[in-house]
Amino acid sequence: MKLIIFLLSVIIYTVFVYSQISTAAKASASGKSGARGIAKIFAEMVRQCKAQENVTEDELKALGNKELPTTTAGKCFIACMMEKCRLMKNGTYDKERAMRLAEKSFKNKKTLSAAKALIEKCSQQSVSEDRCEAAFEFATCVRDNMPPELKMPHAAAA
Repeated sequence: MKLIIFLLSVIIYTVFVYSQISTAAKASASGKSGARGIAKIFAEMVRQCKAQENVTEDELKALGNKELPTTTAGKCFIACMMEKCRLMKNGTYDKERAMRLAEKSFKNKKTLSAAKALIEKCSQQSVSEDRCEAAFEFATCVRDNMPPELKMPHAAAA
């Protein structure tokens, strides 16, 4: 569940949209507390951003397969998700909010430290003034610099 919360909070796993919905649905079916509500919120965000940015099912499936988008619509989808989570406004990443949310999401000191280092590194890069390109550049940085502590199997146990 913490991985999903962190996804909503920091958008580190924005490119894993469909796989995370699936994971939340499975957790919900097994009765894990809170997963159903998070999955519903996340699914609604995906639905809204999909409609707003005219993203195709194929583009969402590619994101679910951990592929970064190559189309403008796909890049704008990432921006929309970041905006919905209030981590981006007017094309600018809100590092302070991401740090606060990471602190709420991770109690394990090693995992929290890794998350903060990743947020710090990726927030320092210079990005495009275009909101879609800026979100894409952030997602690329996250993918390229993901520490082992935050990769899927470890992040879920954080």
